Amino acid sequence: MTPRGRRCRSRRLLAGAWSIGLVGLVLGGVARSQTAAPPDTGQLPPPAFADTTGQAALRWQVERPGRRASLYQADRTVYRTVDGEQVSFHYGNVYIDRDTVVVRADSAHVFDERDLVRLFDNVRMRKYETLISCDWAEYRRATGEADLRGDVRVLEGGVLATSRLGELRDDLQLMRLFGDAVAITPEYTVLADTLVRDRRRTDGEAFGNVRITDPDGGSLVTGDHATFSGDGSWAEVDRNPRLETRDEGGQPVNSVAGKMTFYRTEERVVMVDSVRIRQGEMLARADTTISYGQERMLLLGDPELQQGEKSRMVGDEIEFYYREGDLDRVILLGNARMEDTSPDSLAAIYRGLPELDVIEGDSITVHFEDGEIARTDVVGEAFSVYVPTDVEDEIAFNEVQGDTL
Repeated sequence: MTPRGRRCRSRRLLAGAWSIGLVGLVLGGVARSQTAAPPDTGQLPPPAFADTTGQAALRWQVERPGRRASLYQADRTVYRTVDGEQVSFHYGNVYIDRDTVVVRADSAHVFDERDLVRLFDNVRMRKYETLISCDWAEYRRATGEADLRGDVRVLEGGVLATSRLGELRDDLQLMRLFGDAVAITPEYTVLADTLVRDRRRTDGEAFGNVRITDPDGGSLVTGDHATFSGDGSWAEVDRNPRLETRDEGGQPVNSVAGKMTFYRTEERVVMVDSVRIRQGEMLARADTTISYGQERMLLLGDPELQQGEKSRMVGDEIEFYYREGDLDRVILLGNARMEDTSPDSLAAIYRGLPELDVIEGDSITVHFEDGEIARTDVVGEAFSVYVPTDVEDEIAFNEVQGDTL
């Protein structure tokens, strides 16, 4: 090779060495010791001002032993010294590909001494199956951190997350999204002030003004903090949770509890700690409530059901069955008891009259029509006390006992 050929080759190697430095800044997770060292060409670094355009600035590709090549592309590159610091400015179709990460942007500024790169406009990043886009990004190679601004969008495993601001930490493993953050899964949508997802775990978190909705809009969960699975199969709200479910033509059901867990695949909701459920004039209380879709609900732990101000039902367990969004029947299991205070006004006038209508038994089934009790069935050690209030010429009460009523 002639001396002139050697000089040309050394210049090409020098350009390749600069491209390796830029790619190392943008794409984290690779230590300096792992990057193939550029050959010693004996050349000086770029001058205080250099401008390369066209084919010369379009593409550098460097082979590394045992690993695929690093690739950097841009339409135009300018090198400057700003306040004593070497800065390279890259314009037009910026493209960086190294190992598992690909970055695209309209332009990029690289601050070599600080291991810092800024990306501008139409920023797109891909690592494995994760796609990230935003209007502006800043990446710090030494710490493996990135900050994102403007129309942030993250797509991973069928889950789309959006926000106004975002940050990536721990070699892009930890993601936080801020400001009108939204995560959309096939099973539900999560809205919050902040969304957090650690790719080393299978779940994510939502903080502040949390709202979870299902695809058809039939239910809405609100709270201050939630945890949800990455595949959308479950979600849990453990700070001030509230649930509203609504079926077309039926009255909405509003629930509060200490914690609510939603299992989407099973269409099951578990509510624990001071559960309160209200639908119209009906109020249910329990320690634990399990809801199976929109057809069945089970109350456990000192359950109690009140209908208006006069009617009360208790039992070891209380089951609700719904039909087309309306309450169809209620079953009281174990130490079942129904009370109604309608006779209390007569009892205040006529001594000896009971103050309550009472029905007791091992189990009681209450059938409803148009929100009102239509029929009551009692099984096992049945007992009933009833005071007719619609009879004007007679004041009396009925008391009945038997195996079944």
